[in-house]
Amino acid sequence: MFSRDTWQEIWASIRKHKLRAGLTALGVFWGVFMLVFVLGMGKGLENGVFLGFGDSAKNVLYVWTEPTTQPYQGLQPGRRPQLRLSDIEAIKQSIPEVIYIAPRLSQQNMPVSYREISGRYEIRGELQDMIFVEALRLHTGRYINPTDIRDSRKVAVVGKRTAEVLFGKENPIGRYIRIKGIEFRVVGTFGPQRVKPWTESDLEAIVIPLTTMYRAFGTGERVDYFVCAAAPNVKVSAIEPKVKGLLKQRHRVAPDDPRGPTPDQILDLKVCDPAMGSGAFLVETCRQLGDALVAAWRNHDATIDVPTDEDETIYARRLIAQRCLYGVDRNPVAVDLAKVSLWLITLAKDHPLTFLDHALRHGDSLVGLSKRQLQAFHWDDTASNLAGLEVDKSIRAYQDLRELIREPDETVTDADLRALWDDANDELERVRLYGDLAVAAFFEADSPRAREAKRAAYAEDVIAGKANQHVARLVTGRHDDARPLAPFHWEIEFAEVFAEPKRGFDAIVGNPPFAGHVSVA
Repeated sequence: MFSRDTWQEIWASIRKHKLRAGLTALGVFWGVFMLVFVLGMGKGLENGVFLGFGDSAKNVLYVWTEPTTQPYQGLQPGRRPQLRLSDIEAIKQSIPEVIYIAPRLSQQNMPVSYREISGRYEIRGELQDMIFVEALRLHTGRYINPTDIRDSRKVAVVGKRTAEVLFGKENPIGRYIRIKGIEFRVVGTFGPQRVKPWTESDLEAIVIPLTTMYRAFGTGERVDYFVCAAAPNVKVSAIEPKVKGLLKQRHRVAPDDPRGPTPDQILDLKVCDPAMGSGAFLVETCRQLGDALVAAWRNHDATIDVPTDEDETIYARRLIAQRCLYGVDRNPVAVDLAKVSLWLITLAKDHPLTFLDHALRHGDSLVGLSKRQLQAFHWDDTASNLAGLEVDKSIRAYQDLRELIREPDETVTDADLRALWDDANDELERVRLYGDLAVAAFFEADSPRAREAKRAAYAEDVIAGKANQHVARLVTGRHDDARPLAPFHWEIEFAEVFAEPKRGFDAIVGNPPFAGHVSVA
């Protein structure tokens, strides 16, 4: 009910406390604005991701096999079941909710030729349904059809880029190419609906009927993986247990065999965002890998000692952030924001903030030297090593210290980690300086001759032990507002990632600005 006295009292209070009332109103308006803004940004990111997937079927299930973890019916654990074409037929007959099922078998680096032009390409054996579940576009001709499958016809659909290489401006339809010495008639050309980093391979692949691949190349009726698309109004989550149950029965896998990788396999992953900004992609990666680690602990009956101030989820996220995540950004403020973002999702009551200085780094992802280039003090990979330049010992010591930081036990304090990180930087300081000087020589001149002269002059300073005289100038250049030069030498900065035998990251995430304004990686 409207009360005049109440409103007069409110109005009098506002007039008496104008500043407080104004700040309160501003706070309310700002909160509403930020809520709308964040919801809008989230929806925009969601739309961007779905746009990136183009016209791919979205209610789909990708199926491949992993090693078994339990003995069953006389079979030992560690066995990896092999999917076969008969599995595809069994799913079609037994699970009517599957509207499309598209298997694929790939053969890499197969020799392909047309007249005098030749190359090596990926050959894919498929059935006709793959074009319906992946974002593929026919440019000319047609795709594989049921008659091709039934009769094992020697026909091929060629990726657009491969067609341009083999045929140039000539119309490829009806022409014959040779794949490993066997002639195939080209019936179409195809490519992705949208060219993305993950669809580049579609531009160069060659598709032939799966049954033809079996006969022509003696692969047996194997399948690498297949994709199931659920019927309209049926969620793919509803058919997933049916597909798994059928395959476990057919391949003699224990019904309760745990699914997914082991905890050690998850913690061995290395995921990087090369232009991380405030760390949004790394945060989501941390959440998802953390959930996967918790599931792996349960599936594999792992015994874990969770600190009393943490639950399983927070503890798993902290391990993932320390061991699995890497990020680089040329904006030092963005690096600090990314640390804060990861701190917020790994925060525990009685634990210090998760130490991330070793993993989230300031630098330009596109500017830096490899270890081989650094040893030569040259941006040319073919240059000889610079005599007297010793870097291996420092890199090994730096890598050993990084391992202590990445896998600390609960007795190691935050102060201990910072001390280790300071020691690690001391070990690498000289090597990092050499790389920065070589990069500076390239960017401080405009012609090859002038660059080589700069590089030779800096090389003399390095050999003479005078490289430190350039430190102040290089540090200033890293924070130049107009044209910052902040090299990042990936192979030495993240030494454990590029160490033998496993070299490189397992996954790259993010939305790098250098990949194009409409790209989402």
